[in-house]
Amino acid sequence: MPNEYKNQDMVDMKLIKVFPYLVLLFAVIGIMMLFIPNNAPDLGSALLRFSMVFVVGFCALGAIFFLGLRGYRSKNYLIIGILAITPIVAAGLYMFIGVTILPDLFDSVFFVHTGDFLEDLLVMILEMYAIMALLCMAIYGVIFVVAAFFRQKIAGVYKFMANLKNDGTDGRKGRFALNFYSVPDIIDIKDVEMEPTERSSFPFDAFVSMAMSIFLLSVMISSYIFLNPLFTSSMTIFHTLMIGMVMSIFIPALVMPWFITKETGTKIISQARPFYLWKGLKKRTYQSFFAISIVFFLLMMSLYMNTDVIRMTYTYIGFVIFTGLISVTYSYVFFSRFNNNIKERIIKKFEE
Repeated sequence: MPNEYKNQDMVDMKLIKVFPYLVLLFAVIGIMMLFIPNNAPDLGSALLRFSMVFVVGFCALGAIFFLGLRGYRSKNYLIIGILAITPIVAAGLYMFIGVTILPDLFDSVFFVHTGDFLEDLLVMILEMYAIMALLCMAIYGVIFVVAAFFRQKIAGVYKFMANLKNDGTDGRKGRFALNFYSVPDIIDIKDVEMEPTERSSFPFDAFVSMAMSIFLLSVMISSYIFLNPLFTSSMTIFHTLMIGMVMSIFIPALVMPWFITKETGTKIISQARPFYLWKGLKKRTYQSFFAISIVFFLLMMSLYMNTDVIRMTYTYIGFVIFTGLISVTYSYVFFSRFNNNIKERIIKKFEE
């Protein structure tokens, strides 16, 4: 086994081993944050404090791996893009939102108005650079965790599934695996094979597909909180906005598995046609949530309950823009730095 794989396997196994304890640690710290200061926070503050602990934790994980391992630092295009776009976005937000539309919300999120345009804009640009650095490291942290589990564990799952019958006689683990991948009961499993996608350059089509999938799923899930009157009546718009943004950082962990499975081309061989596992996994992910029509139902309820629709609309637009940036960044980092490595390691483990 090449040294690069040995080192990678060692890091992956250590991460897999300590990850449950890290999640427990983050949860404990998050609960402790609810009592600092001593008075109990409201629902919005409590959820935001708890979730931000996980953002900082995954940011720390991402920074450790990003700075400590070779081969994972993204190409200069991402850094150049962030450096170039951030001042433009900051100026646009300042002129069109911070000054005219929602100055009170804008101030509470970014900075305090001093009246000096250049000073306010400079402070905002620096703060947005800090936020982008935090988000990028959190993105790396989430991808590293997903990659570690797939590189080390998923090949064993595929081998296990090759021995299942899918006739109702499989054990509990077998039935769980079949249900997880939404394998129809009419599929008679003969074998599991891989048909990996060959990539000679950056896969722009797959990059766009993943970005769109992350964006749509993030907007759909977060909208249940953002437009749910039960939350909007008990939380400020600032808290709902921030919680929705935090959720957008972790929702891609639901999307990456089916793209990894698709890239390896893992399929069940049967007497009929092959069943590609990524299609079942994608179906399972979307089936875990209500139909998108519920969003419109919640919106109607919000209108009925006299929600500040104008304020909510502008805030929601900001959330959608943020989610779009997160989706593009996730997809770019995954396909430029991780995709080939994950695919090659899964294939080698499957063939061992």
